[in-house]
Amino acid sequence: KHLQENSYIYEDMMTKGEFFRNGFNDWCASKDFPFCMTGIGSMFQIHAKTELPRLPRDLLGQDEDALGELQLHFRLNNILLPWMHLAFFSAAHTQADIEEMLRAFKASVAV
Repeated sequence: KHLQENSYIYEDMMTKGEFFRNGFNDWCASKDFPFCMTGIGSMFQIHAKTELPRLPRDLLGQDEDALGELQLHFRLNNILLPWMHLAFFSAAHTQADIEEMLRAFKASVAV
């Protein structure tokens, strides 16, 4: 019932998700970092690939060691992210929260 009465939440989640994923992908591409992020709405997942995967088979050959090392840097930047799984943010996250998440993701990758 809450979502029916507050349908703007869906558009807000899509907007925040696009901001987060595009911000991460554009930044990684500009720095030549071999990572990308996929997802829709509030769902996202990081891959050790420079190009966005379109199919599951596109993930073959990604740098598993780099993903493992990235997990350590995420934790050092106060991010607990399930490795090799989708992650989510919630409707309770503000735009400022999403911007802070993006900053922390960038800091983790830049190490």
